[in-house]
Amino acid sequence: MNARADAPVAVTGIGGFVGRHVALLLLRRGYNVRGTVRDLARVEEIERSIRAAGGTEAAKLSFAEADPLGEKGWADAFAGVSYVMHTASPFPAHLPADEPKKRRSWPAPKA
Repeated sequence: MNARADAPVAVTGIGGFVGRHVALLLLRRGYNVRGTVRDLARVEEIERSIRAAGGTEAAKLSFAEADPLGEKGWADAFAGVSYVMHTASPFPAHLPADEPKKRRSWPAPKA
């Protein structure tokens, strides 16, 4: 990424494996990061995980709640950011009992 480190970056899906690693790399390079989560109740656990992996204290990390299957929260999440790293995927929280059949109807494969 050829950008200014003072430019805020939104990382969608920061609670996921890829999102956490992307946020960690950005924080280590001095970027301000705003991560999107489905539920703000997970913020403490996500931030602790990123900090434990070496996310610097000097860089800023903030969070915004946004619905990956709707429009709620996205305007606030992206307000004032210069870049977006999209790592979120609307994956179901629990697999359906007839998982192979229903897999075709999950939102991510339709996108």
